[in-house]
Amino acid sequence: MHGAAAVDDGVRGGEMDVQIKGDVIGRLKSIEGHVRGIQRMVNDDTYCIDVIGQVQAVQRAG
Repeated sequence: MHGAAAVDDGVRGGEMDVQIKGDVIGRLKSIEGHVRGIQRMVNDDTYCIDVIGQVQAVQRAG
């Protein structure tokens, strides 16, 4: 994780800060939505350039 601060609890190797965790979850949900959209586009035989545009959006979101 880029810049993720952890608190060492001695059990699991640390817990993510609540704010950072929320940000990470939000980004993962965004990526998940994009990937599902790409899957639909591929199933619907969408033009390649449009699929590539969505793949790039996922890369930027990550």
